[in-house]
Amino acid sequence: MIIDLVVGCRPNFVKAAAIVEAAKAFPDVVIRLIHTGQHHDVMSDPFFKQLNLPKPAWSMISQYLVGTADRLGGMVSSLGAFWSGNPKPDWVIVVGDTDSTLAGAIAAKKSKLKVAHVEAGLRSGLVEMQEEINRKMIDSVSDRLYTTSRGATENLTREGHMPWSIYFAGNVMVDTLMRHIHAAKKQYPRRTDGEYALLTLHRAENVDDRAAMNGIMEAIQVIAKDIPIIFPKHPRGHVTVDIPGVTVVPPMGYYEFIAEMAHATYVLTDSGGVQEETTVLGTPCLTLRPNTERPETVHQGSNNIGGTYAAGIIECAKRVRYQNFDIERFGKIPEKWDGQAAQRIISDLVTA
Repeated sequence: MIIDLVVGCRPNFVKAAAIVEAAKAFPDVVIRLIHTGQHHDVMSDPFFKQLNLPKPAWSMISQYLVGTADRLGGMVSSLGAFWSGNPKPDWVIVVGDTDSTLAGAIAAKKSKLKVAHVEAGLRSGLVEMQEEINRKMIDSVSDRLYTTSRGATENLTREGHMPWSIYFAGNVMVDTLMRHIHAAKKQYPRRTDGEYALLTLHRAENVDDRAAMNGIMEAIQVIAKDIPIIFPKHPRGHVTVDIPGVTVVPPMGYYEFIAEMAHATYVLTDSGGVQEETTVLGTPCLTLRPNTERPETVHQGSNNIGGTYAAGIIECAKRVRYQNFDIERFGKIPEKWDGQAAQRIISDLVTA
C-alpha cells in the first residue's frame, strides 16, 4: 500500500512525523513524503532533522514562496505532474489547514486519487479567515475525515458529511509532542531562572490587519513591563516588534520551541497548534484572537481567549499570570489526545 503524505510548512511537518512513525508498524505500508516548499531552508531543515522525517520523494523547494493564489496554483500543478508521472498511491494524506494542505487535496482529486484529511472538521466560524476557507474546501473533497475531537465530528455531521466517512482519531500533533518533549527539555533547559512569556504571531487576520496589530502591540507594551517576553520571529518579515522587555529571536527548531513552551510562565499566541500543545503541556495560553476552532483547549482550562483589543488582552494576561493554572485541577487532557492518533489513522486506512 502506497500512501502519499503532502507537507509544506512547520505544522505539517509535526503532524506528518507522527504518521511516518506510526506507519513503521505496518510492513506493507510505504509512505512517500511530498514537500511543497511552503516553508523552506531555516523553517524546514531543522524540523526534518529533529523529527527524523525521511527525505521527500519529491520536493518543490524554492519554487512557490509568495503567499498568493499563484503559489497555490503552482503547487496544484506540480503535484498533479508528480502523480501523472509516478505510480499512483492508494491514499493521499493531507494534514491541517495550510495552503499546502489545500493544494494537496485539490491536486489529488483532480488526479482521481482518494484523499484523507487529518485534522478535519475544525471550525472557527470566521468565514473570512484563510485557514477556515482552506478547512472547508479540504473537507469538501476528502474521502476520509479524521477528527481531533467530538466537536469537530459534530461540525462535519451538521455540514452533511456522511457518518461513515468520519473517524474520531485524536490529535497527531500531540503524538509528536509526547514522543519528543522529554528529549527537547533535556536539550534546551530553561534559558532564565526568572519567569517569562513566549509570544508567537503569524495569522494573516492579525499581522495583515493594522487595527488588530495595533491592539496587540499596545497590549504587549504593557505586558512586557510585567514579565519579559521572548518572540521567535516568523517568516512573515513585516511583523516587527521593538518594545522594551521583548527579546526577538530567530525562528526556532521544533525541540527548542516546545521546550520554551514547556518552560514558559505562559504563552501568547494566535496559533491553533500552540493552543493544543500548551493544553497538553499544562502551560497557560492566552490566545490573541476573538475565538478558536479548538474549543476543547478552553474547556480544559489552559487556554484563554484574549481577543485583539488591548484592554481585553491586558486583563486576560493578568488572569493568566496570577491565577493558579493546574492542569489536573482544571481538567484532563482531551479525549484521545493520548499519543496513539496516528496509529489509529494508519490502521483505519489499511482496512478502508
